[in-house]
Amino acid sequence: DDGTFSIAFHEYKFHQFMFATGDMEHWLICSKEELESRDGFNCEKKILRSSISDIPYTSQWMMREGSVEDPWISILSHFDMNHETMIYGEASWGMDKTDQHLKLKTQHKGLNVWIRELRSRTKSARK
Repeated sequence: DDGTFSIAFHEYKFHQFMFATGDMEHWLICSKEELESRDGFNCEKKILRSSISDIPYTSQWMMREGSVEDPWISILSHFDMNHETMIYGEASWGMDKTDQHLKLKTQHKGLNVWIRELRSRTKSARK
C-alpha cells in the first residue's frame, strides 16, 4: 500500500480548492468556480494565493472539453519552465515517474487536494 486514498467531495458545499505537493513546498489556492468551466486551451484562471505569491494573479491552464487529463493546473502557466510548475492533472494523469507534466508530484512526496467551505462570521452583541 502506497498510502494513496481519495474522498469524493462532490457532495460537499465548498468554495475553494487547495492543491499542494506532499511536502507543502509548492501549493496554490483557487476558487471552485475556476474549475467549473471548460474554457479550452491555455485559458486564464485566477489563483488567489500560492507558494510564489500572497496576492491574486492569473495562470494559464488547460481546460479542454472532452480531454480526460484536463484540467491541467499550474502554479505558473501550462507551458512555463518545461512544466515544472504543473501541480495537478485530472484522472491520475502523469502517474509515470518520468512524465514531465508532474515533476512536482514525483519529486515532492505526491500531491494533496483540499476543499474549503467559507463560513459566515456572526457578530455577537456586547452588553
